[in-house]
Amino acid sequence: MKKIFTVLLNVMLLMIFSLPATFAAQTKDLGKIIVTATKTPTAVKEIASSFTVIGKEDIERSKAQTVEEVLRFVPGLDVVQTGGLGKTTSVYIRGANNQHTLVLVDGVEMNYPISAGRTFNFADLLADDIESIEIIRGPQSTLYGSDAMGGVINIITKKGEKGFQPKLGLEIGSHNTMKENFSLSGGTDKGQYFANISRLDSQGISMASEKLGNREDDGYENTTATTNISYDLTDKLKVKSMVRYDDFSNDIDNGAGAGKDDINHTIEGYNLYSNVKVGHTAVENRWLHDFNIGYAKHKRDDNNDPDIDHPSNLLRSTFKSNLLQLDWQHTITPNEYNTVIAGLEYEKEKGENSSYSESSFGSYTSNISEKSITNKAIYIQDQIKIADKFYPTIGLRYDDHSKFGNETTYKVGAAYLVDKTNSKIKFSYATAFKAPSLYQLYSSYGDETLNPEKCKGFDIGLEQFLLNDKIFIELSYFHNDFDNLIDYNYNTSSYQNVSKAKTSGVEFGVGVKAAENLQVNATYTYTDTEDKDKQQELLRRAKNKFNIILNYQCTLKLNLNLDLKYVGQRKMNDYSVSPSVVITKGGYGLVDFVVAYKINTAFEVFAKVLNVFARDYEEVDGYGALGRTFWGGVKAEF
Repeated sequence: MKKIFTVLLNVMLLMIFSLPATFAAQTKDLGKIIVTATKTPTAVKEIASSFTVIGKEDIERSKAQTVEEVLRFVPGLDVVQTGGLGKTTSVYIRGANNQHTLVLVDGVEMNYPISAGRTFNFADLLADDIESIEIIRGPQSTLYGSDAMGGVINIITKKGEKGFQPKLGLEIGSHNTMKENFSLSGGTDKGQYFANISRLDSQGISMASEKLGNREDDGYENTTATTNISYDLTDKLKVKSMVRYDDFSNDIDNGAGAGKDDINHTIEGYNLYSNVKVGHTAVENRWLHDFNIGYAKHKRDDNNDPDIDHPSNLLRSTFKSNLLQLDWQHTITPNEYNTVIAGLEYEKEKGENSSYSESSFGSYTSNISEKSITNKAIYIQDQIKIADKFYPTIGLRYDDHSKFGNETTYKVGAAYLVDKTNSKIKFSYATAFKAPSLYQLYSSYGDETLNPEKCKGFDIGLEQFLLNDKIFIELSYFHNDFDNLIDYNYNTSSYQNVSKAKTSGVEFGVGVKAAENLQVNATYTYTDTEDKDKQQELLRRAKNKFNIILNYQCTLKLNLNLDLKYVGQRKMNDYSVSPSVVITKGGYGLVDFVVAYKINTAFEVFAKVLNVFARDYEEVDGYGALGRTFWGGVKAEF
């Protein structure tokens, strides 16, 4: 496999550097704006952090059903799914745990307060209402507090535009999968609106691997609705509001391995995210202050009735949680050299759980009565501009947590532009923390004396344009140290601060955009991880990961998109034996292909093939993965 990877890398570089001289446009425009890295619109040339922006065109060309599909091509990210559509999907940034990824939708936290690690499941996040995705890699607690030890993924939903524009979509595919979508966008100079509703149904594949004898398909249903409204009350006073709701039903099996089929085990529930943002510009446009109110609510029911194969099994489990966020942010530009971001935050999260199960081993009851945690924070950051070449940034944050006390984090970084070589050199160093979750504190396995997890990390990188901006290359080295990690301690049968870990690696990206019709993007990530206590690699993280995306606009109407990805060996648990053992799972390569044709300005048809060569692989040992899968549809814009 190493030889195959080396050949692929050499072919990619040869192909890119052999492209004809007609290629012109920059693949990464340094004049573009990004918000998530600094919490205010900032030109990318001034950003010291490592980041990736997935734009609307990228999502559209991929014809992705869910967000996790497009995240698979981002450097530094491992996306791991336990089965087909709808099955639990985790994202690991730079080798950090999946609970160290903070996920936002228009600034509202999406992580589930009552889940064991306060994680987020990307499987339920449909892509139809997504405008763009901004990913910031590395510790980000200075601006975002807890959960951002590995990085931040900010989902930005579509906004309204002037006029009136309805859109329809109908898609069908393998495994009796169907998706319908309707959106409406419109507005005037003062106010705009966007509304979307999507429905996805699939018969699915067996969650437990079919090659181990499991045959019962595990279906999935998802209905997602989104509204986004903005209105300018005056030239200096603006109001925005977003509501996103998804309702899902998911058939699952009883874990991974042989004999894990279950015909009536289901998880169903909903997620609600909403916010209201009031923005006011004052003091001759040098002071902008935004007041944000965010609210999230989650419910999940896990039910399993006895059946012919499991006559003694019964499960009833309900998880409920909600989160209230208040944020008053100030953006002050006292002069042309400084942009100061300062803010006050308040969060209150609540959660409860009731579980009852029966099996041949007896019955078990576990309950978490409604518990809550509050956190108050103050943060400040200064973005400095020197000679339009040097852009240092320094930030500081203080959090006051109702359970463990206070925590101070900071971040320093700088970007420097070298005009003579058309280069950008960047560096950042930051500290971060992760508060214990409600489940880790108050469940039957919890410990109310838990302390926060901690992290410190740095990265250094180079962004380089070559051949009159025909080629863009990005190279970064990162290193993170994690301390006080919370893990389940089998000796005490509870969660404890017992672990330490480190991650380091290299992220490499190269891109070329044709003046007329061809775009090539490729990334390679090397990630070295170590669980310092067990002296082994962290589980489910690939040491080597490689991606190529080729997009060819054949004519004004016909577009071809080819995605190639390789995921290297990973360590993971094998639960087919008891006690479980750590094994090495082999690497795999996949090819996806999309062809889209615009019939006219209103109608487009497309076809997509996932896993073109029907590669047999598993992302997690014992769980199923899609074989060759066909997908197609029609979209109409009026």
